[in-house]
Amino acid sequence: MGYRIIGEHGPFDVLSPLCREIIEDDLKAFLASQCPSRWTPVFDALSDFEGFRKGEGMSKLDPQMKVCWIVDHFGEVPAEIIAKGIGVGKSLVYRYLEYRKRQIAGEMHPFKVQPEIGSARYYGFDVALP
Repeated sequence: MGYRIIGEHGPFDVLSPLCREIIEDDLKAFLASQCPSRWTPVFDALSDFEGFRKGEGMSKLDPQMKVCWIVDHFGEVPAEIIAKGIGVGKSLVYRYLEYRKRQIAGEMHPFKVQPEIGSARYYGFDVALP
């Protein structure tokens, strides 16, 4: 299923693709059992969405994408529940939530217009408006 490499900073394990698939399937079931039953439909919907993406040949959702999807579709889910449900730390979920809040507020838009001074910022560069 894999092997152990003894590196200069200590040992680490390398898992085969088959082993990773087995663990991934079991991990989803385990994480779902850790969430209170009130939030089970949220993670069932996320799992269905991931299955749809896989069936369409799309890329897998990374943890940030999962957090954003949950917040966009089920905004009232506490960060602790999200962290348990997707298997990441609470601090990481809080970081993603703050990032998403800034995205929605428009602070991270690549083209910010400032009409009061007649200019705009595009990816950090000042652009004069006609």
